[in-house]
Amino acid sequence: MTESRRHESRQGMTLALGILLSALIFGFLIAGHLKALARASSQIQGRYVILAATAAMGSYAMVALAFRKVLKALGFAMSFAEILGVVLVSSTANYLISSMGLSGFALKAHLLRKRLVPYGTTVTASVLTSVILYSALALVVLGGLIHLIIHWGGAKMAWMEGAFGFAIFAAMAAMGSILFYGRKFRSRVTRAMFHGINRALFSVSRSSIPPEHFEDFERQLEEGLARARRAKGAMAATVFYTCVDWSLVLLTLYFSFRAVGEALGVGDLSAGFTVGQAMSLIPILPAGLGAMEGSMAVVFEKLGVEFGAALIAALVYRAAFYMLPGLVSVFVLWGLKVSEPDFVRRSERGEVENGLL
Repeated sequence: MTESRRHESRQGMTLALGILLSALIFGFLIAGHLKALARASSQIQGRYVILAATAAMGSYAMVALAFRKVLKALGFAMSFAEILGVVLVSSTANYLISSMGLSGFALKAHLLRKRLVPYGTTVTASVLTSVILYSALALVVLGGLIHLIIHWGGAKMAWMEGAFGFAIFAAMAAMGSILFYGRKFRSRVTRAMFHGINRALFSVSRSSIPPEHFEDFERQLEEGLARARRAKGAMAATVFYTCVDWSLVLLTLYFSFRAVGEALGVGDLSAGFTVGQAMSLIPILPAGLGAMEGSMAVVFEKLGVEFGAALIAALVYRAAFYMLPGLVSVFVLWGLKVSEPDFVRRSERGEVENGLL
């Protein structure tokens, strides 16, 4: 068995184990609360479920606008529809089979490569948007952590989970910032990044960047970062879109609770969201499936929401923010693949020559 086949086998087994563990967690959560869950389910208001789904899709649209703005600043203008499709598909890959976001990034890089965006440019745009995204998320999580400590000080486990989530997101933002500004650190990281991206790309597309093109990859990264530093307007717009994005995420959670008859304030929402995001970081569980819902239900129960209603609301949030976009992305991926030949023909005719392709 080749190394790539072994890697795929390990990845498949990990995913299957994660799904099994998630199923066991859900079984445990449901078993002791059947009557409460049935009562809460019977009271779901459909219009708020639709509003939750709309807010969730709006969040993905903001991510696409931010990424499109950065790509344009780096010299690669693409339609909003294409970028939104790439964001949906790569995000779904992250939630299902992510290894610290690498699987989703590999798919994003592959799809953009087919649209003549060099790998180095994709890395640059992804680093920049991730720094802004995780910085904003860290602030949201910090607010939720403070709310937990103030209003639920006795439950150390909850705010310890929140503190863990904040530390992770703040560390991600800090590392991205260092990569952006620290040339020495960036030069040490670039080679490891190159090899990591190659392994991920091969698992997605059965092709990789030839080793001799490492210098092109590094040059694209440096040139892209230099352009981004000069594009202050684009960065400001990206920050704005990211702030709207996280506002829509919290709005998705708000409407999920309205669907079960609960109207929560920003403080309570951010507290539950903080613990849920921390649980979503558990590597073996796809997007924290099961652990996220259970921990959120416990937190919201302590904040005054009946457990069954809190768990149903968390499931509505899961469906609106993860499952619906995942279902849509299946059809979007087909559309993106269908549109590839035109770009490939243009590339083969030499109409676009822009570094490493």
